[in-house]
Amino acid sequence: MPRNDDLDQDDRRRDADDDTDTSSPPPRASSHAGLMLGIVAGAFVLCCGGFVGVGFWLFIQGKEAVERTNEAMDRVNVNAPEPATGDSASAEQSKRNLQRISTAMLNYYHAHDYFVNNSYDDGAKAKSNANVQPLLSWRVHLLPFLEEHNLYRQFKLDEPWDSPTNIRLVNQIPAVYGTPQANQRAGPGKTYYRGFSNPGTVFDKPPRPGVIVRHRPPASFLDGTSNTLMVVEAGEPVEWTKPEDIDWAPGSPRPSLGGIAPSLPYCHCLMADGAVVRLRKDVPDQTLRWLITRNDRNVLPDNWRHP
Repeated sequence: MPRNDDLDQDDRRRDADDDTDTSSPPPRASSHAGLMLGIVAGAFVLCCGGFVGVGFWLFIQGKEAVERTNEAMDRVNVNAPEPATGDSASAEQSKRNLQRISTAMLNYYHAHDYFVNNSYDDGAKAKSNANVQPLLSWRVHLLPFLEEHNLYRQFKLDEPWDSPTNIRLVNQIPAVYGTPQANQRAGPGKTYYRGFSNPGTVFDKPPRPGVIVRHRPPASFLDGTSNTLMVVEAGEPVEWTKPEDIDWAPGSPRPSLGGIAPSLPYCHCLMADGAVVRLRKDVPDQTLRWLITRNDRNVLPDNWRHP
């Protein structure tokens, strides 16, 4: 059996255990939180540094690409033509105008089955006169086909261009009949777009009172519509409503050409087939006469077109 002193020792051990504070937490194990924070921070720094490096590399590459592109564009621009200015710009605008006029003439032909022409009196008033009396220009009769219906309705079609009613419309010239630079030279209400009116041309006058001139291909264009000049940039302007084209009768002085762009060696002209081409201003007289004549049956030499 156990001894008393052994029991006393056991009692003392139990008393010591009872004196221990059971509310205190157990000792903490060593934590890895600091290590983890260090790893995360290090990764962030590396990533930021990587992004900065990649971003800087991309910036350098983009800058070099832009510089290479600019150099290439500079090389292209050296050989590129200069923007059109002055007479060159006026000529380009005139070409577009004539293309619109060409389309209007074609639509007029489809609507009426003959080409547009200047209008003259019907003969009732001209019976007592030796010459037919002009009324309005072909440019007026094209208005409905140039989307100028309201302006066209204001004209008195049975009155001449300078009647009290029609004369007030001269200053309402449509933009298609000129360019800003040419309009300044021509003056208010005037245009350089004119045809030829001597016998055998597209806008020739009626041979006698009461006759209406209506040209139709192919009968009226035995030379071919592609070989017949219809409208040209004349050297002298005329009121756009006035039926006065260029009368280059045999023995009369050669008409001047190219009033829209005087400094250029060519002027634009509209052929009867609708093509707008460059005509040399120094085209020989004989070639020019063959160009404006519908039925002379002469073969055109290749000396009238400008490159």
